[in-house]
Amino acid sequence: MPDASILIRTLNEHEWVGRVIDACLAQTVPCEVIVIDSGSTDGTIRDVESRPSVRLLQIPQSEFTWGRSLNRGFAVATAPILVALSAHALPADRGWLARLLEPFADPAVAATYGRHVPHPGLDPFRSAEVLNYWGGDAREDGPGDVRYSNVNGAIRAALWREHPFDESAPASEDHIWATWAVGKGFRVVYVPEAAVYHSHAESIRARYRRLRSIAMADKKRRPAGEEWRRFVHLCGKDMRRIAKHPGKWRWAPYSPLVRAAEVLADRAAPRER
Repeated sequence: MPDASILIRTLNEHEWVGRVIDACLAQTVPCEVIVIDSGSTDGTIRDVESRPSVRLLQIPQSEFTWGRSLNRGFAVATAPILVALSAHALPADRGWLARLLEPFADPAVAATYGRHVPHPGLDPFRSAEVLNYWGGDAREDGPGDVRYSNVNGAIRAALWREHPFDESAPASEDHIWATWAVGKGFRVVYVPEAAVYHSHAESIRARYRRLRSIAMADKKRRPAGEEWRRFVHLCGKDMRRIAKHPGKWRWAPYSPLVRAAEVLADRAAPRER
């Protein structure tokens, strides 16, 4: 039996999926790799099928939710630890998986998750955000402070069978699950040494859509005044960051566009006040 089952979710991930699969298969502990695809048309399926040891599942894009894809993939997994990995989250080295699994020696650990490091070439604003948010210090999630992420996370199979991911949530299925685990008294551990290269080098429109989906999973929206104060604060912070690195001034016009997309995505999400 493998030590872990790694589930990779794909939709048009031809640029990354081959490298991510190969990095998983090169880990120092035994693992099985499962890919669940939701309608790729760009060569992703060919990339997966060229690696015969990888199991491929497919679901219609119309049936996709983050929780549903995870539940269907994990349903065929055979290992005691289930790892969720985004198709553009590239393990930083061959010891990534071993470090992610190490805390499970404690039976009280329900889940672990690793650090995100930005891909080279990402704009300086979001690069700094990724590095600052994840950080290099070990920590544990607690009530009201859950950061567990299915971009680079692992959970006990037995607990997943007891409590699968919420298939109705448009996003944040990982936070919902980890909140449940913490509420049951289990540990959710951040392992910064289990790092992956992961960041969103996306268009303004794509960023808006992604953040709107995330905002829809929240119960309450920010007051309008607070959102725009945050917009001004972040734009100012971006400019101060650029001022320290004059070679990055070409990114200056991008800052207000990125920050406006964040505010508008939050305002456009239909949810309770």
